[in-house]
Amino acid sequence: MTHWIQNTLYCLSHIPSSRLSQTYDEALKKRNAILFRNLAKSGDSFHIESRTRLDPLDKDHSTWKLVFKGKSRTKTKPGDLLYIQWENSPEEVQELLDFYKKKGSELILVPTLSAPYQPGRLKLMTLRKALRSYYDITEASNSTLRLIGNSDTANWNEKMEISQRKKYIQVNQGISAKEDNSKIQFKHPKLLKVLKQCSQAPSLMALLKSQPPIRPRSYSMSHCHHEGSYVKAEITLSHFQKEYTDLAGQKETGEGRSTAYLTRIPLGTEVKTWFLPETHQFPSEIKRNIPTIMICTGSGIAGVMSLLRKGYTGGPLWLIYGVRSWKIKSLYGKELTEYHVKGVINKITAVSSRPQDPSEGKAQYVQDYLWDHRSEIKEWIEKEAHFYLCGRLAMGVDVSKTMKRIFEDQGLASDKEEAARLLKSWKDSLRYQSSVSGL
Repeated sequence: MTHWIQNTLYCLSHIPSSRLSQTYDEALKKRNAILFRNLAKSGDSFHIESRTRLDPLDKDHSTWKLVFKGKSRTKTKPGDLLYIQWENSPEEVQELLDFYKKKGSELILVPTLSAPYQPGRLKLMTLRKALRSYYDITEASNSTLRLIGNSDTANWNEKMEISQRKKYIQVNQGISAKEDNSKIQFKHPKLLKVLKQCSQAPSLMALLKSQPPIRPRSYSMSHCHHEGSYVKAEITLSHFQKEYTDLAGQKETGEGRSTAYLTRIPLGTEVKTWFLPETHQFPSEIKRNIPTIMICTGSGIAGVMSLLRKGYTGGPLWLIYGVRSWKIKSLYGKELTEYHVKGVINKITAVSSRPQDPSEGKAQYVQDYLWDHRSEIKEWIEKEAHFYLCGRLAMGVDVSKTMKRIFEDQGLASDKEEAARLLKSWKDSLRYQSSVSGL
């Protein structure tokens, strides 16, 4: 380990932990201190105790609740993340073995990870096991695309990765008035299809050197509690259809790899996990008895559920929940209604993007609703309301843009530059916080 990493870890680990963070920078330093410490460990083995479909009426876009159980000493708080190591499907592995005319019993040395992003020792294992649990073999990596002579696609993907990261920074850290408004559209072809289409496929060993290892996927926990030495962690995940483009420009869809793995493996299967913190601090935790507006979409409701189940004790709470259809997609709808009846949630607004019933109102997204009700949003702002976002990256970007428009329209900022500075100051002071996925 280099000296600068050692110094960084030392400084981060010596931040006082008895006081909750009051600024984004403090929260980020604390998060990184815990993150480095946890990811330096080999992780915990948790098994899937239960798996429940939350929206059986939705035929195209399923959402699931998974409960994991295992031993861990890591302390968690509402909205923290569960990092899960997924695996490739046996069918994908067999297809690749068939393509290279391999049995799978061949032994190879694999540079395994002792922890995420931390190199470990070389380990001897069968080719089948390496393809199943170590190498990411679904998508052709940029290195593989260059290996087969398709540098243009690789360069395009790298450009999109830079743009996507800029959007993530826009949402979480605040930006200037000049925004990155480009559309994120990757060209990730499926690996096996690329190999079949190229004139001369690389050797298997050359391919494995160019393909990345499987990276764990993080999920917001909707609930987490301790039972003696055991921990039960609940996550909510959605099946997203991902678009792939082959070398001929033909497009096809496929499932998210981690989600497909977690929704298909048998109950009781052990998976490698890590508990990771998020940067946010809820107003009730910072002892600010003030209003809170929570904006979430889809399975992003997990972050809200974690807070409600922990026992929200802050000021008035307004939940703006974006779903495809409240009638068929109201995840935890009954439980949310109960919180509303008890007065824990003062106001629930369901925003349906694909309403199935006239009672759901017009089709719109959460950012559209915010704009249509900007005068009411201003009233909450004048009461020093905090904002918390949880959902996909695209939603976070659109809501941030809308909030700046509201600042200008409602006289809270004189121009775009001042609106951008105001939103950034809110983020710095943890008044406006985001927990979004999409990187």
